[in-house]
Amino acid sequence: MKILELPKGFVTPASSRPIWRDDFGVRHGQTYKPLHTSQKPGLGLRAQVQSPKLERSVHLLSRGEIAAFFYLLYCPYVVDMREQYPVYDSEAFMRALRQGKRLHKSKCLTIDFHLTLALPPDFRHHSHWVSIKFDKTVLSQQDIQRAEREFNLADDRQSTWEMMDSRDFPAGHLRNFAALWTHFKFTRAWDLYSEASYFARRIPQRSLRGTTHDVMTRHARSLGIGVDHAFRLLSTAVSFGHLWLDHSFHYSADRALHLDSLHYE
Repeated sequence: MKILELPKGFVTPASSRPIWRDDFGVRHGQTYKPLHTSQKPGLGLRAQVQSPKLERSVHLLSRGEIAAFFYLLYCPYVVDMREQYPVYDSEAFMRALRQGKRLHKSKCLTIDFHLTLALPPDFRHHSHWVSIKFDKTVLSQQDIQRAEREFNLADDRQSTWEMMDSRDFPAGHLRNFAALWTHFKFTRAWDLYSEASYFARRIPQRSLRGTTHDVMTRHARSLGIGVDHAFRLLSTAVSFGHLWLDHSFHYSADRALHLDSLHYE
């Protein structure tokens, strides 16, 4: 499975948020704590970015992880995203537990992104692991051995695995997703799911003349909501797949709003 090859047009199911913990005792969603955080000093670019869908800050340890975050935030198949996900040996964990100790971080393998996907037709949850490299075409022997280990561990857990780097993510998508994120970065996106769904159905049925701000102003006036809230609903709708943008155009509040052709088929 490859994230970038999933067909467009999918809408995140309304009741697809994962349960409290996974089968290995690791928490989902807002209460998840990554094994490594961006506060720890490092040589690469690091960032702590707010996720409206996870309702927590996400710790990103490289430029490639930042690019992946913005793409995955707006991928409607992704219903949970856990960065720096720990994978550990169960026997070593139980030994530490019997001794009244915590398993040391050095005994854990971390996966850059552990994704929970909702897949059609029954929207079952599927675990997909993503390894982010600076340049996946130039790998050291150590990188190759680690990739093989990650792949085998994912396969043992009935999960899929892929390796990506920042160049895999389309620049037009990342540019537009980063701009959309500013509209709803401190929002609880799931609380707006139903409202965003209704809002999205209105957009293709009405005029798109003028700038995106003009379009949002008309909808806000018609619905009796603020223009800022209209932009929040727009961004939320795109993140859940209620709306799909045409990424051959630059998204901005002061430019025209271009929707994907699937809304007019």
